[in-house]
Amino acid sequence: SLRQASAQLQRRLAQENPVVTVEVLREDPVLTELQRQLTLLEIERTNLAGRYLPNHPAIKKAEERMAALRERISRQVNRLVKVPESVPNPIYGTFRQQLLDMEVRRITAEARRQALLSLLQQTRKQMERFPEDRRKVGELNRRLQVLEQAYISLLSRLQDAQIREAAKLGNAVIADVATTPLRPVFPDIPRVLLLALIAGLVLGSGLALVMEMTKASVETPEDVQRLIATPVLATVAKVRVDLTREGLMDLMRSRRRTAEALRTLRANLRFLARKKPFRCLLVTSVTAGEGKTFITCGLAIAFAQIGQRVVLVDADCRHPTIHNCFNLNNTVGLAEVLKGEAPLEEALQAGPLENLSVLPAGKISQAPDGLLDSPNMHNLLMCLRERADIVLIDTPPVLPVADASLIAPFTDGILLVIAAGQPTRSAVLKVKEQLELAEGQIIGSVINKVTPKNWRGYYDYGYSYRYSYHYEPDK
Repeated sequence: SLRQASAQLQRRLAQENPVVTVEVLREDPVLTELQRQLTLLEIERTNLAGRYLPNHPAIKKAEERMAALRERISRQVNRLVKVPESVPNPIYGTFRQQLLDMEVRRITAEARRQALLSLLQQTRKQMERFPEDRRKVGELNRRLQVLEQAYISLLSRLQDAQIREAAKLGNAVIADVATTPLRPVFPDIPRVLLLALIAGLVLGSGLALVMEMTKASVETPEDVQRLIATPVLATVAKVRVDLTREGLMDLMRSRRRTAEALRTLRANLRFLARKKPFRCLLVTSVTAGEGKTFITCGLAIAFAQIGQRVVLVDADCRHPTIHNCFNLNNTVGLAEVLKGEAPLEEALQAGPLENLSVLPAGKISQAPDGLLDSPNMHNLLMCLRERADIVLIDTPPVLPVADASLIAPFTDGILLVIAAGQPTRSAVLKVKEQLELAEGQIIGSVINKVTPKNWRGYYDYGYSYRYSYHYEPDK
């Protein structure tokens, strides 16, 4: 305990003396001067060690002088007389301080004990009052129940009295004499019309919004730009064109809307080539029947008409059609060149224009993916780039087969043909994901088969086919 520790410290303190006697040397001015000289020699020796080697004569001489001084200091110390001197006992001071700290701790602990005893007594008194407080709370609850019952009874009687008072007619007073109104109170025609107008506007806007959100197909350029984030390079009307050599040439020599749309596509592609040049362009669509072959053939003729060397490649080895469009022989074509069965010069055939060459698909193959995804295909396209200013490749649609995705990495860009109102938005998004996965780059799109009922949706930028510029009518 603290008391026992304090008593033990007091006994040890009594055994110690407050003052002890020690022997000290008397101060000597000669010894002080010798120590000062030794210090100066040590400094001088340190400076010499920084400039000379340890065996240098200057350093040797300094060390000899230092040794002589140390010997003189030793002899002088032996001559000094030791004098007794009384000093405070450090052990006595330590025990005294510990005893003071112990007393402070004991007094503090005693004060805390007294405070705890007082708190314990107060707590016991409060616990003794708990049964009395519980009895008072129970009595108050019983009185509250009695008062609530009395209040409910009085409230019921008050309501009965109010009902009987309202039933008496003797106290009724005529506030005003009723008159015939000059106009009907209901219906209020202006108010009804205003409410009907507001309701019509709200319902119409809501219905238009719901129809726009639930629309599944792609119909406008805004839809295409929002889905694939590329520009719409042209919109082509839905017309009847014979996919023959004569039909295509007659169309591209005319001033019909479709021909002008293909020339617009050619111009926009040349604008894009200024920013990022390309010489090999893949043309594909989302699904079958969107008119990609027609767009490819028309675009090839349009480029050839301005003097550019064009090579048109039919890469749809499953359902080739370009050889029929230009009345060409399909015995030797792309498939034979890739297999190494025929040279490129033998497979290339002349088109309807002097600077337009056509590479047909060759013999129909049910599994051409092995040929299209091969180094031979990459080498062939590199060779065609050297022969022509632009190479146009007609491929199958993206979703049914993987042919377009296999060729896409070998080309400089992809032109996506979308028929208005035909593919769904989810299908267009799948095509974009598939081509990006194949490391192909969609540089633009063409909206094909636009009908007259939605011309306004495609030409609402201050330009329409009723513009003063004259077009020949489409058939």
